[in-house]
Amino acid sequence: MSDNEALMQQAEGAAAWRRFMLVINTITYVAWVAVFGIRVSGANIPLPVWANIAAVACAVVWGLSMIGILWDVRRLKRNRAMAGLLDDERTVALRGRAFQTGYWVLVAALAILYGLAGFVPLETRLVLPALIALAVAVPNLTYAWLYRN
Repeated sequence: MSDNEALMQQAEGAAAWRRFMLVINTITYVAWVAVFGIRVSGANIPLPVWANIAAVACAVVWGLSMIGILWDVRRLKRNRAMAGLLDDERTVALRGRAFQTGYWVLVAALAILYGLAGFVPLETRLVLPALIALAVAVPNLTYAWLYRN
């Protein structure tokens, strides 16, 4: 196996790692924020003990996935050849599309909430965690979905 083939194989593994970390990061963050939002909302929704344990576990896994992402960035800074394969023009374009999709989904959610606010009283402590989770989840999942090939 030549050096280029080995580098391509490493880059494919790093791309799969990146997608995996983004999906894990998103799922655990949304679960953590959902339970946190319900707890601080004052909506008097009783949460079972397992939900609180799951929220703590999600926070820990989210933290570990953030460390995994930072480790990936550090590893790519050391290996410029592989970083060039992973962060090419296509990746930059996909990143831009993911952020644009996240922006428009967030604008649509805000427009829906603005329309609802005239008819239904909205609890800010419940709506804000959901909007923050949406702002994190949509770009991450969009990027992972677009980057899959």
